[in-house]
Amino acid sequence: MRVLLISEAQRDSAELESAIVAAGHQLAGRCDFQSGFAYRLAELAIELVILNIEAVKQEMLKELHLLAVPMVIFAERQGEIETDAVINSGVSAYVVDGFKGARVSAVIELAQARFKQLEGLKMQLS
Repeated sequence: MRVLLISEAQRDSAELESAIVAAGHQLAGRCDFQSGFAYRLAELAIELVILNIEAVKQEMLKELHLLAVPMVIFAERQGEIETDAVINSGVSAYVVDGFKGARVSAVIELAQARFKQLEGLKMQLS
């Protein structure tokens, strides 16, 4: 699976990058949130977006809502945004308290399954 990793500029993502590759996925691109990322999905044929951030911010949710791929957020802390708002923006897996390398693969599988399930429900409704 081709993964786009989005990190806040000050966050070190080397360990997360290694865990993504160790889980059998291809790290197709990296960017920070401020540089914008939605346009890069088609350009890089991205199949999964992973965010490595301090906390979810409202401006993130506005952009995430537009994406049609599984999304995982690894956040260091909850922040002011409610979990329901994060999930309603289309995020498939939301993990607070950062990531643990050994769990990255399982979280990605969960995100893929949840995204597939939600897409199936959308198709049934239409």
